[in-house]
Amino acid sequence: MTKPTIIILAVVYLASILIVGIFGMQPRGEVTNYIESITITEQHLEFSQDKKALGFKFISKEQQGYIEYRVLIKPQGELTMTLKKPTIIAKNPDEDPTNSELTIEYDGSATGVTNEGFVFKINGKGTTNITFKSKDDSGKKMVLVLLVQ
Repeated sequence: MTKPTIIILAVVYLASILIVGIFGMQPRGEVTNYIESITITEQHLEFSQDKKALGFKFISKEQQGYIEYRVLIKPQGELTMTLKKPTIIAKNPDEDPTNSELTIEYDGSATGVTNEGFVFKINGKGTTNITFKSKDDSGKKMVLVLLVQ
């Protein structure tokens, strides 16, 4: 190699280090699209009896950092309620959330309400809380309260 060739290679090498130093190398990790909200509607609830005959009321109320849905029902005899998976909305609604898995906590302390998966058998009065929490770092949750009168 001749002396001018070595100088040109050295200048190009030093210039590339300078350009990287000025503009920086940005690490590109996985883009996370966190969960913005977890919601349900009346269509997520299916009953073995007619909703009108149940005295059905569906109320949503904003709590501190989450939404609570209350379902008031007055069944006549044994009732089965099937709950469909809630709607999950991401921070960027044009894309699916990076992690849309939910944990489900069931407070089965109410008498007369039993849970088998997402099918609830109701044959007595009481209150049952079903809490859905996101598994991503968003900390979002939703609570469904069944009030059986």
